[in-house]
Amino acid sequence: MANQPKAYTPPFDIEAEEWAVGAVLVNPDLYYTASYLQPDDFYHWQAQAVWQAIGKLAASRSPIDTGTLCKELGRAGAAVGPDYLAELVNCVPNATHLEYYARVVCGLSVRRKLMQAGARIVQVAYEEEDADLAQRKSWEFLQELRANGRGKRDVLEHNQTMEALFEHQVAVQKEIEEPSRGLLDTPWPQVNETIGRFEPGQVITIAAITSGGKTALTEQIMEHNAAQGAQAVYFHAEYPDNFMLQRRISRLSAVSFSRVRLGYNGEEIQEAMDKIARWPGAEHFIHCAGWGGGQIAAKIMELRARGMCDLVAVDYLQILRHDQYRGESKTDAISRTLGAIKEALEMTGVPGIVTSQLSREHERGSGSNRKPGLIDLRACGEIEEKSNAVAFLWPRCKYEHDYTGTDVDFYFRKPYGKEAEWTLFFDQDCLKHYMPICELGQGDFIL
Repeated sequence: MANQPKAYTPPFDIEAEEWAVGAVLVNPDLYYTASYLQPDDFYHWQAQAVWQAIGKLAASRSPIDTGTLCKELGRAGAAVGPDYLAELVNCVPNATHLEYYARVVCGLSVRRKLMQAGARIVQVAYEEEDADLAQRKSWEFLQELRANGRGKRDVLEHNQTMEALFEHQVAVQKEIEEPSRGLLDTPWPQVNETIGRFEPGQVITIAAITSGGKTALTEQIMEHNAAQGAQAVYFHAEYPDNFMLQRRISRLSAVSFSRVRLGYNGEEIQEAMDKIARWPGAEHFIHCAGWGGGQIAAKIMELRARGMCDLVAVDYLQILRHDQYRGESKTDAISRTLGAIKEALEMTGVPGIVTSQLSREHERGSGSNRKPGLIDLRACGEIEEKSNAVAFLWPRCKYEHDYTGTDVDFYFRKPYGKEAEWTLFFDQDCLKHYMPICELGQGDFIL
């Protein structure tokens, strides 16, 4: 007999709901520490009715007590009497713990709403024959859920700031001390000292001209974090999987990419493969040719739920599929694609790197003073707006026609008021960026 699907009971905690409402009745001044709760966050209908009445009284600046509540409940036609209100007052263990009770109520409400969204997604999957449309609708359900929850705890009150900072610092220290999990950052200490770690939900855009090294730079960042213990997910739209794997083994083995492409499989290759196998983390590749922003966003959320996603790279933005609605420009479509990816990163708390091409107009420039800036991004306004930081790669030989070296300027323009700049040496044979360590003498590099 086939296994029947498990029936889930919606999660709730009646006591926490009654304690939260009762705490406000004991001390009405505490209401604003939990005012982000909405009536539908309460599972029990009586607690829901009382919280709605409290909200109306607070909005009209009326006193909150059993008398005013009874009148408000009567006007609303709610069958809740003074006896129930008295029970709420008497059952509260400690009114000053309202914030804790509210967090319990809010968390269980989010879980119930996720179950409801999941049921809607299952229904769409059964009824919608167009897979792309089904995926788009499912993503819209999740976005709707996030939008409905944006107003909750959106104010960090003064008396909460010290506790919030302390908790954040403790969490950072725990990540540093955890041997199997390093901070998410770049392979170059000088860069990390300036830009810090990659924060949850942050989007960093790396821009360069065609063949400017943005893919190699992103690959190295992903490999570095996988070697430190992270689950890195690389969405690549331009190259097939085998091509990406050959690029990686060339970098890690120091065997030229052309030899690897010709099937070379010597000891250096085997040693590099053994090194990858010993990584405490992992790097997952997804060939996303023809994918849109909604499809990538859905996959990010799926992999995060499976514990397979700590850091995301999307390479590169302009060649993804951008569905244009009637009257919509290509720039608007690109903005919507990046917006969907950013929403998924924020919802899952995962930082992401997005590579972008510079405009063709910029490529016609020349001279050492022709460094690219935010205005040179394709669909620049939208990409700049949705990115938390924008970095540029500037191959000097592409602009300074009398320069024959392989140096690459790597610099950030946002969010820093002035440029934060470093020089990288690019090994064209192994597709790898190095950073010279000047104080150790010429010829020394950070790999």
